[in-house]
This record gives sequence, C-alpha cells and structure tokens, in this order.
Amino acid sequence: MENILAQMIRAAFLENAVARQDLTNGRQLLVYPMGSAALIGLGRSAGESSAGWLEDLLRRRSGDMPRMGAWLPAMLADGSVYVLRRIAGIDPGGDTAPLSAEDLHAAEELLS
Repeated sequence: MENILAQMIRAAFLENAVARQDLTNGRQLLVYPMGSAALIGLGRSAGESSAGWLEDLLRRRSGDMPRMGAWLPAMLADGSVYVLRRIAGIDPGGDTAPLSAEDLHAAEELLS
C-alpha cells in the first residue's frame, strides 16, 4: 500500500486535486493536497458499517493512543467513514510514502 500511496501523492500534487483509489480489500485510500502538506485517509463505504461500529472504532483508538491516536475518524456526507491523518512536509516527487507500513496497518485495524 505504501507504493500506491506514493503514486497517489504524486498525482494529487501534480493535478492539485484529491486522489482516490479503491483497494482490493474494499477500502478506499485518498490523498488531499494542502500546500506542502497532505491529508491522507483510509476509509470504508457507508454500507459496511453496522450499528455500534463507530463506537468500537473510537474505543480501539482510545485504547492505543500512541499507535492510533494520530488517525482522526471522520464521517463524510455519504455515510462513508475515514480515518484521516495530516502529514506536513510532503515531497510530492519522492519515491517513498510518508507513512510506514505500521502506520497504515494501524489505520486498517481501526476500520476493521
């Protein structure tokens, strides 16, 4: 997923637009360029959520703040839920993603 993220960052900054990609596991990855920073999100569609699921996400996050605290949950107007993280000092021409595999895994855990 880190390679996909690095490609999406390049595309988002080049086009100065939000980049969004559906992943094979049913999740969506997005990159929103903001000057020299970016908002990176991993999300799930509205149809995947069940009653009480959002409370479980918040409980998981609060139970491991050192690892998951930088990911902020957000519900979009269409009912989809994303965990978002603002990353400063993005190098849009770089070949490496600004988030590690462990960072992205923590986001996936929050959404599970």
